[in-house]
Amino acid sequence: MDAATSKIAKDLALAAGELGSEAILSGYGDFPELLKIVNRIRKNIRESRRDRKKRDEIYSNMYEDFKLAIDMYSAFQESESVIIAFAEKERRDREQDRQDRIKSRRVAKISVIIAAISAAGLIAMAIKAWYP
Repeated sequence: MDAATSKIAKDLALAAGELGSEAILSGYGDFPELLKIVNRIRKNIRESRRDRKKRDEIYSNMYEDFKLAIDMYSAFQESESVIIAFAEKERRDREQDRQDRIKSRRVAKISVIIAAISAAGLIAMAIKAWYP
């Protein structure tokens, strides 16, 4: 149990770091529950190390959680391609948003320049009209 839940915990942390929580939740909605179960098992394992007399009892109480965690982790792994697709879409969307912001700034700068040129032209025309 210790080695398996350790690997699962590392894989879940890596996935969250690499793919982001939104993509994971979109592709595998039970992620928070899986994480909670794995963390509970890991906590019980730490407790069993502190109290060796209760080790067997603690491990037997974790058995159902462990089976559930393994089943949920398998489902999580089966969802990997969907999760990755969501992550890639999020990255594309973020990049598109970034590009849109850059374009908006450029348009705003050009608009300011055009407005300044237009204002200068109007001022020049007004001066010529007042002082022929």
